[in-house]
Amino acid sequence: MDDEKKLGVYWGNSGLFFVETQETSPVNIFQIPFDEDVKEALKNGPASINKMDLGSNIEGVLREQGLIGSPVNLSLPAKDIIFRSFVIPWMEEHEVKSAVEFEASKYIPFSLEKLSFSFYPIRFAEKNTKWLRIIFVAIKSNTLSSYTKTLEDASLQIDLIEPAPSSLIRALSSKLKNVIPKNQTIALIEKENVARITIVDNDIPQFVREFHLSTMGTANQAEENSEDSIKKLIGEVRISLDYFDRQNEQLQVEQAILLSSSDLEELSQVLEKNLPISIIPIDDQSILGDPSKKELGYLNAYGASIISTVSSVLYFKFSKPGSGALSKPKVSIPRKPINYKLIIKAALVCVPLIIGSIVASGIAKQNFKKDISALSQKLGRFKDADVSMIEQKEKNLKDRLTYFNNIRMDSSAASILLLIPNLLPEGTWIRNLDIMYDDSATFKLPGAPIASVIRRRPVNTRSVKDVPPLLINIEGYAYSENRNQQFRLVNRLLRNLKDNKEFSGFFSDIDVETTKSQKLNDFSVTAFKIECKRKDEPKRPQ
Repeated sequence: MDDEKKLGVYWGNSGLFFVETQETSPVNIFQIPFDEDVKEALKNGPASINKMDLGSNIEGVLREQGLIGSPVNLSLPAKDIIFRSFVIPWMEEHEVKSAVEFEASKYIPFSLEKLSFSFYPIRFAEKNTKWLRIIFVAIKSNTLSSYTKTLEDASLQIDLIEPAPSSLIRALSSKLKNVIPKNQTIALIEKENVARITIVDNDIPQFVREFHLSTMGTANQAEENSEDSIKKLIGEVRISLDYFDRQNEQLQVEQAILLSSSDLEELSQVLEKNLPISIIPIDDQSILGDPSKKELGYLNAYGASIISTVSSVLYFKFSKPGSGALSKPKVSIPRKPINYKLIIKAALVCVPLIIGSIVASGIAKQNFKKDISALSQKLGRFKDADVSMIEQKEKNLKDRLTYFNNIRMDSSAASILLLIPNLLPEGTWIRNLDIMYDDSATFKLPGAPIASVIRRRPVNTRSVKDVPPLLINIEGYAYSENRNQQFRLVNRLLRNLKDNKEFSGFFSDIDVETTKSQKLNDFSVTAFKIECKRKDEPKRPQ
């Protein structure tokens, strides 16, 4: 392959998509489709194909294309990528990495040692305070290894690895100037059997979410399934936009770019009619210039191929499993001749200092003995007492003092419990309700029986100043035959809690913490968790 040509590959659900470019122009576009066995295995993750002879099949096609041994930039599917966004206080650049690793562990259900990750800090100010918004991107190391091993078995040399949303953003920005404005937050909506929404600001993916649209059925159900998939697409996009707007007050989505392999114009009109943002339909043929290449996977492969060709704000780069820093070569250092004059001068200076330190330590030892004698007299009858006994007495007294200082004299729990049932919309119910206070610690009054142990909120979950005086977690389910209606029921419950003056008077912050679709007794329900905080509770009487 010519030195100026670059090869990008996207690992899709249906096959591998290849785009070879010269500068920014695609010169060779092709696909290696997966057979049904590979597609079925990939549903369980890329590790499931390790035992299949997929590499040799890929190598055969690459040999026909004259690409054996070519360096390649790999674009990985978003389904295996972990995207997280969180805020940390502003700090110096050399301190950011360790802070991100500590903070990311709160949002990632895996050990960072098992991940290949990358991040990008975005500086912003709020109320005269500087902050850093961290865009954190990761993939499991064993998943990444499965992808790279298959391609390396096919005699490809992997140069760079990045998530597909970054590749797509680069492809659109390179070919369609100003389609992604620098001063505007937009959404990229990709419609295939697996749809995706990516929210972008300044060429940086801020939020990525995938959802399935297609349903299993007969050929006679195709039209009905198509209508259902459009309805589901509208509902999922609306949910994603609402969630992003709630979590990011500084960034508000104003318009969206629609990418679809079919019914582009008609679909864009339906979306614009049902969503509060303008929709810009983009035909991928205007980028690649090949009407036969309609799959969106080609755009990801194209974006990966031009990483080193175009300038961009950033790209998230994953390290190949097993790669590490190169060891530094050993350098022999010649020995210098001994300078005896310098040694004598140093001895003349050091000997008096050594003698002086010996004399000073003797004087200090005598003073120390005098201090010990004085302390022994003060201790009196406690002089020979066991230190552990004294420490235990001190601990008992501190525990008693802590116990009495933390006795709560009043509580709003009864009033709150009376209000909640009347605020539940029909179709929602509560599974668990926790009421916690900031004076929480699990301890037992010395000498008290086991039954008197007080259960309180663990104090080590967050810093003291960040713990609200009153915190209520409401966990439950919402059910409706229309699954989109389930999310509306959760939002209606949230609105009822906020609008009720008696209930909202107890709290300064009420918000949905999580929502998740799941099965409950063979019914599809939406599980939710609402967190209510109060920061301004008055101090209790001392």
